[in-house]
Amino acid sequence: MSGNREPLYGGVDVTTPLIRYGGDWWHPRDDETGLPLHTLYTVYGEMLRQICMDYSSLPDPRTLTMREIEFFYDGLRPSLKAATKD
Repeated sequence: MSGNREPLYGGVDVTTPLIRYGGDWWHPRDDETGLPLHTLYTVYGEMLRQICMDYSSLPDPRTLTMREIEFFYDGLRPSLKAATKD
């Protein structure tokens, strides 16, 4: 890791799918570098923004754990699938 300037968790590849186009979706790898784009920061950031928009009584988002973010997002999966179908 010597000389690595990337944040430790920024480039961690995750398997948790997002919802797009009516189903589970993963960011593809970068065409140029081959690096993963479906990373912890990208995926959980998007999940957090979605639950903040949909749950008005959500606890302070800064205090949510990754499990809590995933719990709330999982509750939205059926409606997101229906809303994003072609």
